Amino acid sequence: MCLKSIILIYNIIDYMKTKDFKELYDFGKKSELESQEDIENFFCCKLKLNDDRYSHFDYYNDDIMVELKTRPNTRFENDEFIHTTMDGREVNFETLYFDSPKMAYAFQYNKRRPPNKIKRFYIVWKLKDNKYFYWMMNWKQQEYFISSNMNNYNNGRVNVYKDFMGCF
Repeated sequence: MCLKSIILIYNIIDYMKTKDFKELYDFGKKSELESQEDIENFFCCKLKLNDDRYSHFDYYNDDIMVELKTRPNTRFENDEFIHTTMDGREVNFETLYFDSPKMAYAFQYNKRRPPNKIKRFYIVWKLKDNKYFYWMMNWKQQEYFISSNMNNYNNGRVNVYKDFMGCF
């Protein structure tokens, strides 16, 4: 392992020990519990909540995996996503994002499966006022772009255009 990788791993471990990470993690887990019924109703199936802290997807069953991204500072209005920043500014977006390793995981997961065992993978965004948007992962690049904006784990982001999302 190279020195850059070792430093990255230590930075990730340090971040995961911070108060910010714990608060965000707890907030996300609470949202998963509160949203499960809504998501099950939309997908018309029972889903298990993944109890693995490091899993790429929050819910699963034999046919699908679903990742919930809760965005309490983002709303959908006048055909735009409007995000309120920490300093109170409002920024308009035409996309919602998730971290790129989830896409890689889905691709690798299905690549190793026989055709009758392939799962569908969904990203669900829960916005302010409990509005949900969803996207079924696929590899049609006109539906998304990958940006190099790095998060705390040094991952790129998959930005999905709103025109390719559904809502419930």
